[in-house]
Amino acid sequence: QIIKALMTSIYFAYLIINGTFTFLANRELIRMKKSVKSDSSTSRSVLCQQRNMLIIVMACSISHFIKALHQSFVRIRKIRNWKYLL
Repeated sequence: QIIKALMTSIYFAYLIINGTFTFLANRELIRMKKSVKSDSSTSRSVLCQQRNMLIIVMACSISHFIKALHQSFVRIRKIRNWKYLL
């Protein structure tokens, strides 16, 4: 029981920190797009890779959020013995 509560707390802390860094990375990617003036293939390749990595990080963040919500619901159900949750 204690371990599940700890893991849920860790997931939510991870989401807050990761959400902040994802937001900052997105802002940096937008800044990079605006600052790149040349249409060289290297610049486009770097921007494309950065965008792809941002998409992967966002997908992982969403999956961790779903896992944290699931663990929270399981924890609430066990504490309050609610039959209609999950």
